[in-house]
Amino acid sequence: METSPTTTTSFAHQAAKASWASALILILVLAFGRQVASPVIIDLLALLLIGLGFLSGLIALFGIPKHGAKGILGPATVSLLINGLLLFIFFTNFFAARARARSGQNGSPSAAVSTSGNR
Repeated sequence: METSPTTTTSFAHQAAKASWASALILILVLAFGRQVASPVIIDLLALLLIGLGFLSGLIALFGIPKHGAKGILGPATVSLLINGLLLFIFFTNFFAARARARSGQNGSPSAAVSTSGNR
C-alpha cells in the first residue's frame, strides 16, 4: 500500500525527522564548532539542539493518533532515547561541575577577599 505525499509530510512526520536530525547536527557542531567558537557558546548551542530534538520527538508522538504510527513512532522513539540520554549527561556534568566550583570556593578564600582584608 502506497502512502500519499500528504500523510508523510504531516507536521508529526516532519517533527519526527527533525528530532533525530537534531542529534546529527549536534554531532557536526561538536566536531567542528570548537574550532570557530567559544566552548561556552558551543555548549549552549548543544543544549538548545538537544532540547529541541527532545521536544520535537514528543510533539511527533502526539501526532500518532491522527496520522498513524508508520514513519513517526520509530524515529521519535529513537530520538527521545538519544536526546534524553544526552540531556541526562549534560545535566549530570553541569551539577558535578557546579558542586566542584562550590567546594573550591568554600575551601579557600579568593585573592580579592584576602588582599582587601589586609588593609
